[in-house]
Amino acid sequence: MPIKEPEVSSQYLWQDLRMADYGFLGGLTKRSLGNMKDAQVRKKFFESQKLKGKMPRALSQVHGTRIFHAEKGAEKVLEGDGWFANDGEMLPLILVADCVPLFIWSKKEPVFGVFHAGWRGMAKSFAYIASTEMQRLFNLNAKDLLASAGPHIGVCCCEVGPEIKEFFPKEDFIDDKKGLRLDLNIEAKNQLLRSGLSEDSIYLSLECTVCAPGYFSHRNGETERMAAFMTLKEGLSCRK
Repeated sequence: MPIKEPEVSSQYLWQDLRMADYGFLGGLTKRSLGNMKDAQVRKKFFESQKLKGKMPRALSQVHGTRIFHAEKGAEKVLEGDGWFANDGEMLPLILVADCVPLFIWSKKEPVFGVFHAGWRGMAKSFAYIASTEMQRLFNLNAKDLLASAGPHIGVCCCEVGPEIKEFFPKEDFIDDKKGLRLDLNIEAKNQLLRSGLSEDSIYLSLECTVCAPGYFSHRNGETERMAAFMTLKEGLSCRK
């Protein structure tokens, strides 16, 4: 069975507490912190978290599966939907407002990643790709990885058209009087399991960004975005 809820959700930030157990700092900003599409808003937030010396890296997101290695000296805004990192000075982030903010990190090495996975990305097996590529690039064992799907549009609100059925297995859907709805949590979990992670290493938030308070939501017609970010804590190893 999955571990008992490790998440904490304040007025300002959603976090998976397991990250801190291994020397990582990360989470998803909430509405009260402002529109994270604005670089100055992001800068103000990160400075408030004593992350002034870190190097934030954002992407031009395209609902694809391209992932970059966050490294020093690369200032160009890249087109993709995820980051790998193994440098504590880097602060990779992605922007979301209903899509899944996916976090993956190692229990034994200072390696971590953050990924933007909406239904289009999930249809292309992005969670599976993110996990398997991290294992391959950094020579990691799947049993040493933890993963977390942060707040996103829940199955309660993720109504889709019948044309989406061809991209996902039947078990990903609920079809009732409320209409056809897609469960991104089930799909994320199954892709991560397929990549070798154990069920008890995966956490899936049940907070829906559409109907839960405190989040920006594209489905609700909002254009603002929240930031999902991750980095190494200052002076800490990832080893527990």
